Amino acid sequence: MTNDKKLTAVAAVASLALILLSGAAFGGHGKHKDPLGADPAKHAAKLAQKLSLSDAQAADVEQILAEARAEKQSIGDTYTLNQKDQAKTAMKELHNRTSERIYALLDADQQATFDEMQAKRKMRAQHKKEQMKLKQEQRAELRGEG
Repeated sequence: MTNDKKLTAVAAVASLALILLSGAAFGGHGKHKDPLGADPAKHAAKLAQKLSLSDAQAADVEQILAEARAEKQSIGDTYTLNQKDQAKTAMKELHNRTSERIYALLDADQQATFDEMQAKRKMRAQHKKEQMKLKQEQRAELRGEG
């Protein structure tokens, strides 16, 4: 695998981890929730279904996600609201480590499926970002700022 492909694969895994572990950096409070819920077993089951994981892979993924969930809580408990940037950095590092661990469990076919999932997720995220920007512009225009 070339370095470019390796970087793309790691970036894709990191994105998946961001999805799996997303939510507010401070214990998941606020309007941002984990998209699959707070239960690592549910996360693992969803991945097992989408990636056709073996029972052993699914169990390993569940363990990795449980460990990541505990570390996420620790990050939320460690940083104050004034340390949002540090918490965000710690969360990104956690996501990257988690992604790398999960990606290492996948075979080539699962990695290909995963890469497709990531491409679709990235397109949805970009669309959502564009929609939010449009709404902000519309609100500013209504307020007479635009």
